[in-house]
Amino acid sequence: VAHVGHQRYTGPNSSNLSYTDWKLGLNRDFSGYVLAAYYTGTNAKDAGYTVKGKNLGRDQLVLSVSRTF
Repeated sequence: VAHVGHQRYTGPNSSNLSYTDWKLGLNRDFSGYVLAAYYTGTNAKDAGYTVKGKNLGRDQLVLSVSRTF
């Protein structure tokens, strides 16, 4: 699984809000259970996406297990 996208904001005081995001990952079905691992990130500026001292756009590794009934 691969993804690259860009979010562009225009208008007053929006220079810190535009960013590019990406995701690269794998998923595999094991008898109805889907195991997945994704690496995601952005180049979002701290000034536009920091909440309580954490940049919400930082790189992350996401692991999941799911099953559909």
